[in-house]
Amino acid sequence: VLKVIGMEEERFGQALDTFRSVSPDRPELGYAFLRQGKIQEDLSNFPDAKRLYLSALAQYRRVGDELGAGASSSALGRIAVQEGRMDDAVSLLTEALPVVRRSRNTDEMSSLLANLAAARRVRGDLAGAADAYKEALAIRLGVSDPRGAAAVSMNLGAILEEMGELVGAGTAFRQSRETLAALGDTAAVRQADEAILRIKA
Repeated sequence: VLKVIGMEEERFGQALDTFRSVSPDRPELGYAFLRQGKIQEDLSNFPDAKRLYLSALAQYRRVGDELGAGASSSALGRIAVQEGRMDDAVSLLTEALPVVRRSRNTDEMSSLLANLAAARRVRGDLAGAADAYKEALAIRLGVSDPRGAAAVSMNLGAILEEMGELVGAGTAFRQSRETLAALGDTAAVRQADEAILRIKA
């Protein structure tokens, strides 16, 4: 895996040099920054990922690419969550939310909402976190992603449990368990069973 990532890093590094030498105003340069940033993020090299995502954001804004700028802000929000900068994360992800929603990129939208929910939860905004997870769950169900839906449903259940909404939490946990059982994920089913029993206790 690291070899493949290294090859990707080298290839996109070459692309960055090429785009810079041809024209600094090409929107493709923003994508190259964004892709390089994702490679660094996957390596948990968050400072370099942040630097590249900031370059992507600046490039997309320079050429007036709203969707690219939204994706860059979303990526910066993910890094902020990883670094524990939850105020920054909420600000960046909230800014990106309407743009990413218009893009109809379901994967990006679901990821953004999950990160926004996590940041809101840490800041104590449990209702806001629950709203984000509910929207993410609707997206996962809409694109027939049962495993993703089960994971989001478990997170939603945990938030509702924390809020004292035990009926809603139990429903979320049971929905997740049903899906996980159908997928044959016995370890995850056990976790769901423990959550359900906890609600009943």
